[in-house]
Amino acid sequence: MEAQKQFSEREALQLIEQTIMNTKQKIKDDGFSLIMWGWIVIIGNILSYIAIMNELNYLHLYWAIACPIGGILSGLRGSKKEKKEINHTHMGSAIKYVWVGSGMAAIILWFAAFNFGWQYINSAMFVAFAIPVFITGGIMKFKPAIFGGLVLFLFGVLCFFMANYSWVYLLASLGWAMGYLVPGYILKKENV
Repeated sequence: MEAQKQFSEREALQLIEQTIMNTKQKIKDDGFSLIMWGWIVIIGNILSYIAIMNELNYLHLYWAIACPIGGILSGLRGSKKEKKEINHTHMGSAIKYVWVGSGMAAIILWFAAFNFGWQYINSAMFVAFAIPVFITGGIMKFKPAIFGGLVLFLFGVLCFFMANYSWVYLLASLGWAMGYLVPGYILKKENV
């Protein structure tokens, strides 16, 4: 009976480890999304800084163009990838729903900013996307993503306190680079 229990526990651990490895492999391919969104948001924050400093309000249109295009690309890529997958894991599904939920929260926060002002939008976006980066890193046991999530939380707090300064957009660019690009490029490198 004891041998059967140990064997079952060993099998369960092996199954869990294999599931984690499968999920890691699926998400490693998505290093692309962290990199793509990282650059979209960094460029947007730099353009927002330039727009504010030079009173070039039309530069804010970048967000209205780049974010929907990024969303469409992410959706198409995810859909294409999902069709190719034979094995769907519970962890993979959980991660997908965490990201989709955070994306919906971000859209709601953007609409709220239209009514309440854009002053704290960087803080809100950092918090909205720190959560899935941190959770994904924890599930995958991928320390760069855990670090990236913590960095995003930290920059959310910093941007909250620095919201009244125009250079907050440059600070936000640094935060997105550390929180999205660093883990994204590490995932890309490991996937090669």
